[in-house]
Amino acid sequence: MDNATDMSVGGENDRWMLLERQSDEGGFMVVRTRVNDDIHECARANRITAVICDIDARHVNDSGMPLCMDALYDLEDHLIAMVADRAEPGFHTASATGDGRRTIYFVHAPELDLAAVVAMVSSDVAVIACNSHFAFKTYDAFVTPTQLDTQVDGDRRVISSLNTHGDDGSIPRKIDFWFYGDRADLEGLAANLSASGLLIDHWLEDETGLVLTCDAPANFSTFAELTPMLLEAAAASGVRYDGWETLVIKEPESQSNPSFFKRLLVQGKAD
Repeated sequence: MDNATDMSVGGENDRWMLLERQSDEGGFMVVRTRVNDDIHECARANRITAVICDIDARHVNDSGMPLCMDALYDLEDHLIAMVADRAEPGFHTASATGDGRRTIYFVHAPELDLAAVVAMVSSDVAVIACNSHFAFKTYDAFVTPTQLDTQVDGDRRVISSLNTHGDDGSIPRKIDFWFYGDRADLEGLAANLSASGLLIDHWLEDETGLVLTCDAPANFSTFAELTPMLLEAAAASGVRYDGWETLVIKEPESQSNPSFFKRLLVQGKAD
């Protein structure tokens, strides 16, 4: 995890990452987790409390996702402000949404009675309860980014940057993928991935790096398929996958309709 210095309760200036997880019931969940080494270590030595907001069924869609996110964001901000007002230290570390609930995680000193704080909060859209009876290992596995999570987050950031610069992600283009390792291992990787359409673009000068390439759209659908495959192939070959790059490709501007006089001229020539 990346080091960070933001030790505020809410982590407004910290880095946050989106993860995909499954609930105990097998439903899809989106987890927004705080990436901060210091607070992660704090969680090992202190208490973790999950503030569980069970949402009224009238405010949940067929996929188990809430339809009242603004109210839930306000509730979360209110809880963060209440923890910040306490003398005992506490930190908001993650929020998980799905299966008809939003769960807000806090790491805090044992002296902070978070259940008493939550008891002072009410909501028009959810029933609120606390749970501190789970092992650190369970919490850690749920909120800590895996290698795949980290790479998917990197994909998301690159695609967002491309879009900001006017890229049309649906247009296929040359995409380069960077790998590092021993020459023999990289050759094996290239042979394995050639069946998936990735070809050698070039070797780095010191031969410890290899760039593979393919033509594909630069969008989330492409990398949802490619990224797990590339990480798995790199691990199997004993090399390191270091991400990808491509150029900004903008949708060609449609030609404007010719002027009335130009159309007359063209028609006159045709006649």
